[in-house]
Parts: sequence; structure tokens; C-alpha cells
Amino acid sequence: MSTPGAAHTRRSLFGGFIGLVGTRWFAGRRTAAQTRKRRVIISTDLATGLIGGWRAGVSDIDDGLSVLMALDDPDLEIAGVVVTFGNSQTGPELAASRHLLHDLAGHSVPILEGAHTRLANPEATLLGDPLPLLINEGVQWMADELDRTKCTVLCLGPLTDVATLISAMPAAASRIDEIIAIGGRAPGQSFDINGRSGLSDFNVALDPRAAEIVANSGIPTTFLGFTLTSSVIVPRTALDPFRGDPAPLTTFVVRAVDAWVDQWQQIFGEDGFHPWDQFAVRYASQPDAFRCTPVTPSLVPCSKNPEDPNACRGASLNTETAHLILDAAPGGGVVQQCTDFSSPSARQAFSDAVLAFLNIDPAAIRRSSAG
Repeated sequence: MSTPGAAHTRRSLFGGFIGLVGTRWFAGRRTAAQTRKRRVIISTDLATGLIGGWRAGVSDIDDGLSVLMALDDPDLEIAGVVVTFGNSQTGPELAASRHLLHDLAGHSVPILEGAHTRLANPEATLLGDPLPLLINEGVQWMADELDRTKCTVLCLGPLTDVATLISAMPAAASRIDEIIAIGGRAPGQSFDINGRSGLSDFNVALDPRAAEIVANSGIPTTFLGFTLTSSVIVPRTALDPFRGDPAPLTTFVVRAVDAWVDQWQQIFGEDGFHPWDQFAVRYASQPDAFRCTPVTPSLVPCSKNPEDPNACRGASLNTETAHLILDAAPGGGVVQQCTDFSSPSARQAFSDAVLAFLNIDPAAIRRSSAG
């Protein structure tokens, strides 16, 4: 549990985020004022605190912060968490997820094992005959949960598990209210941070076939792309109000964020972190906090010419082979992209929420779960 003045102090630390040029609303989407608590399934490559694995160094921290943020959000009801490969391998991610969410935060949310690798692309056959997709524990659980009640699926990592659900269990997938995902780009868009180019569209790069399946599924889908998610940098100083807090969850989060920011600063020169996946959580809770526009999605092979704006990016296992292009669709459709906050106050409210879960006492969560 953080100090009593932490929330007020944190608000003063987050001023001055950069806004983006707005677009129009996407008609027909859920708004916070129109519905009750939203039931959500989270698919995530949570690796907060992990070091090493298929990528050297410290793993991304934002998935863990995002799931904690979602569990703390009064407008969301988290049905369960499916852990997929991505930031690290699935096994270490499962261990990290259980430690963070169960042991440290005190939540009893189900945590299920998802995909260990991307979908075969091109699709593999058995002597020319199609092979059934593997239904792992997480995909089966999602199908069972959707049979009971409609849910939103929040995708914070590669889209492998939800794509498998759509392809292999379409009746269950038809009960998805909305898919919310991190990824996609405008035609010719390059991803740059602080003057450094060459970043990949990570979740798409790790499973482009899955991204294409989701984008063309006919299920209402919202993509939050790089233009929006790179617009906020949380300064390291935002952790200062929590540094003296002895609570195990707070201590772990501070250590994990510090390790990640140390690494990030060496590469990109920014003394802070981008809350990439937390944008998806905020949209699930407060969709009217964003300006979004209908798009037509297409998976396009990227160029091998490094000077081309459509050049393939990434390194090692996340090298891009294709881009998920989200082109403007003035006529509307079931896919949209969010590119800006709806107002400065919406941006500030998001920044206030990024670390708000650290004000929650895990013992109180355990008591509530037991009751």
C-alpha cells in the first residue's frame, strides 16, 4: 500500500503529455455511459520482471502493468488471463504472471496457458490435407467462457490464441463483443522513437497470419497503433512516491520498471517508459476517451529495401515479413483504429491511471475474493 499522498503527487508528475491530431468517432461502438461493467478476457505476453529468454536483456514491463490496471478498473470485470508467447517464452511468462497477479497482488483471477509459437505461415498440411489447429488450454477456456456469456477480448500480445479461436471454434468466437488489440499502421508509416528508426510492429511481426485472421474475422475490432501508444512517456520520477513503500507488490513493480528504463534509456535516450498496452485497457474501460476512425485492414508483404518507408523491420525472431495496413475507410466497417485522445482531460485521466493500482492493498483484494 502506497503512502496517502502518492496519488496526488503522481498527478502532478504527469503533466504535459503530447497530444495528436484528432479524427472522428467510429459510430456504433460501446461508450462508458451506455453500458454496465464490461466482462473481459485478457490475452497477454506478460513478462514483467523477466530477464533473458529468447531475447537478451530485460523484458517489456507494460503487460504486467496493464493487467494490474485492468484488474483495478471498476468498469471492467476480468474473466481470466491467457498467457501467450511474445515478450518471452510462454513457460517463464506463466510463472511471472502467477507471481505478479496471485502472489504479489493477491488476485484470484484464472491464469491459463496459451500458445507457445505462431501459426504456421504458409499453413502446413499433412500430405496436402489440412491440419486441425491446436486447441490449447487457454483457447478452450476462452471458448467455454464465451459459451457462458459474451466477452470483450483484450489482446496485449501476438493474436495467436484469439485467431485460433476464430478459426477452430467460430460459434464461440461469434460471441465476442469486441476485440481490442495493439498493432497496425497507416500506409507507409515508419515507427520511430526519439530519432531512432527501425522498430517493428511487434505483435503483428510475431504472428502476421493471426493478425490477418483477426482483422478479417468480421468481429468488431479496435486497433490502437503506434501513433497513439508512443505519444505518452511516463517519467522515471513517477515512481518516486512509491520508492519507500515496503509492500512486496510495490517493491517488485519499482524494481522491474527501473530495470526496464535503465535498458530503454541506453537504447533510446528516454528516462521513462511507454505504457503501450495500457492504452488498450483504458479503451476497454473508457472508449469515449479516444478518437477513432473506421479502417480497411490488409496484410501487405513489407519491402526488403531498407530505404523504403514500407521496409521490413525488427531483428532476430521479431523480424517483419508483412505489415498490417489500416487504411482509411470513410464508408465505415467493423474495424477501427484509435489515433488520439478525445480531449486533454482524457489524456490526463489516462496518465493518472497508469500507476493507480499501486494504491490498492493486496490484503484487501484477498479478503474481497474470499468473501
